[in-house]
Amino acid sequence: MRVFEPEVEKLIRLKYLEPHERQDLKAVQDAAEAFFNTDNHPTGAGQMATPLVAPAINNAFAALTGKRLRETPMTPERVKESLG
Repeated sequence: MRVFEPEVEKLIRLKYLEPHERQDLKAVQDAAEAFFNTDNHPTGAGQMATPLVAPAINNAFAALTGKRLRETPMTPERVKESLG
């Protein structure tokens, strides 16, 4: 299924896609990792997106049920409590 006519698709490709150089793994610089013992709460690259997940789940829950979960973690007990 085509979204654009072939002429429009060609213009999009010429204007936006082809001017950019393709990157491959040879172009990626070496990275150095270091691990430290600490008493701080664990964090890392994966945890940066975590704060964005709870509001999205809460919005979906509110759209479905009309109720809001006001605290995290959103445990089964809190879900049942908000519905009851």
